[in-house]
Amino acid sequence: MHNAVKKLIDYMYQDNDAMQYHGLAMQTVFGDLAEENGLNDINDLNDFFGSETFWMIYPVMLEFFFTNVYGQNGDWNIIDSFLTYPKNSLTKDERVYLSALRPSVMSVYEVTAIEPEKSLTVRDMIRGGEPVKIKEKSLTRYVSQWECLGMRILDMGDHLEFAGGVLRLERGVAEELAPWLKEMRDMTVAMFPLHDTSIPREKISHFAEVLWAPEIALAWIECLIESKDRNTPQIHNKEGHAISPVTICFPITKNHGDIAAFFNKHREFQSERSGEWVWLKKERGEKNKKLSYTVRGDIVLHADHLELFVNSRERANILEDIVSKGLVGIIGKPRWKYTDAPSASVKSFLEGLKAREVCSDENEENISQEEMQALIMEMKDDHYHQWLSSRIPALEDKTPRMAKRSKKGQNQLVSLLKDMENHENHQAKAQGMKPYDMTWIWEELGLDRNIA
Repeated sequence: MHNAVKKLIDYMYQDNDAMQYHGLAMQTVFGDLAEENGLNDINDLNDFFGSETFWMIYPVMLEFFFTNVYGQNGDWNIIDSFLTYPKNSLTKDERVYLSALRPSVMSVYEVTAIEPEKSLTVRDMIRGGEPVKIKEKSLTRYVSQWECLGMRILDMGDHLEFAGGVLRLERGVAEELAPWLKEMRDMTVAMFPLHDTSIPREKISHFAEVLWAPEIALAWIECLIESKDRNTPQIHNKEGHAISPVTICFPITKNHGDIAAFFNKHREFQSERSGEWVWLKKERGEKNKKLSYTVRGDIVLHADHLELFVNSRERANILEDIVSKGLVGIIGKPRWKYTDAPSASVKSFLEGLKAREVCSDENEENISQEEMQALIMEMKDDHYHQWLSSRIPALEDKTPRMAKRSKKGQNQLVSLLKDMENHENHQAKAQGMKPYDMTWIWEELGLDRNIA
């Protein structure tokens, strides 16, 4: 949180009017949710969402409060009030930040390019215009190209930067939300006759855009609740086990050398890097007798504990038994952490686990990280070549090659491909691998990534 915002919050708690208007902003964003679930205060909201999720949505509400106007005449704003407060103790940079936050509005943006550790380039999906480059470091580590984000952009004079509240939106939600918010603004402006010049139309438009923030927040909250309630289809691994990610943690009671030696001497464990191993299952095909490998899990050796990662309880039982018997007296009693029913939030993680279950035509006993990545890329090549000729529900049961023949189909394809490419990038980040390059698919279908 920016230091200027911390000082603004301190000021808010000292001003009775500010606290009253803060309550109105809370009601605007969380009112219906609070009423439906019997939530009475900010602590109830924190308990309802969970601390991590609450601190994703609360900054959005705060920034809506900071930029909206209140009072009987609609002319009171907390930033305006604080900037003129004689005892505000703001530095020059803090004053610049609040002055940039004051006129900002929350919008829906699409990430069109990323320069790691430096900047994001984004396109406003509501107001249009050319993409703009935002000076940013930390966010480049967590988002991928074609991500849809609800956020504010602050004009700092010599550069642009994000405000604190950023919400990741599903592409389908963002594409429905953007035109609706634009229409809502235009309808608000149209309510005032052209000959009525008592209020500048730019001011009316800005007021309507300020109200985008609670709508974006509510859409995000609805998706969050739906994802919790949604019945996720059962997913199985290659061995037919129901997917239920399990992490097994063993405390270490003796030296690391004995643990590393155990995994290094067994061929079913292949070292990817120092202190990390992949648990493999080697098989030969019934017909072609070719050697194949299935990645069954991962092992990571830490300073004080050993972690095992698998995607089913059946595999967890097998691996725990192997490790417990092989490291008697070296490790302590295990502790399990698992997910019963995978939710939408772990979708990309599950896809990653399934993607690693690959087969190899190689007759090598050991598989390097580079060889593993090459196998995965080959598998994905085959998958996407088949996908081009497969009927896709999201394309109204047409194949991608059929859908590209109409303008509507092209728009559906662009949206779908951006979503797929975004998932590929997230999956690659999670696995520490190079993302699959989908450029050839765009070219095959004659589509332009940069068309909105």
